[in-house]
Amino acid sequence: MPLDPKVKKAVLAQTPVCTLAPKAPASARIGDAARKITTWKEATGSDGNIKFFWKKLLFPEQPLA
Repeated sequence: MPLDPKVKKAVLAQTPVCTLAPKAPASARIGDAARKITTWKEATGSDGNIKFFWKKLLFPEQPLA
């Protein structure tokens, strides 16, 4: 996430940064993350725990070369 002064303004305004400043660098990165998350395949044998989310976010599957 880039350091973006619009995030501080959004927090102070209690408004999502994507709403307050949709063209801000932080808004773009949030949008990128949201698009990436929507392409994740459903985990097999998932127990519904949040550990699945963090594992997919932090350790994305690498394509085989």
